[in-house]
Amino acid sequence: LCAYPYLMERGRLSSKKRAILVAEDEPDNLSLFVRLLEGQGYHVVGVCDAAQAVKVLNNGSVRIDVLVTDNQLPGMTGVALAQYAKRTRPKIRVVGISALARLIKPLDSPFDGLLQKPVRARKLLGEVKRLFQA
Repeated sequence: LCAYPYLMERGRLSSKKRAILVAEDEPDNLSLFVRLLEGQGYHVVGVCDAAQAVKVLNNGSVRIDVLVTDNQLPGMTGVALAQYAKRTRPKIRVVGISALARLIKPLDSPFDGLLQKPVRARKLLGEVKRLFQA
């Protein structure tokens, strides 16, 4: 059971703060990533499957600057979700997370950054910060 998309409904997404969509089907990882990113001052929407991520991406009133996505999501791969995100929101930056990151070929990848699971907090925060500075 997915406990998130709560921020969108509460209207806490401000146009002034940087916003991140996290798509992760493992509840413990989702909770950890959301708390970690919120702790750095980002607005975060967390979802546990590709269908929910697509709903958020299709909602034009919700600002999303960065998508952080697991590559193995129910309903769609992270690669396919990243491709969809870039088609619908051309300025979005995407961090892919995968236990098999070494198998994703950089030239074929829609990811702007790619992290190997298990993800260390410092690595995730560094990659998100890098994308906001790019």
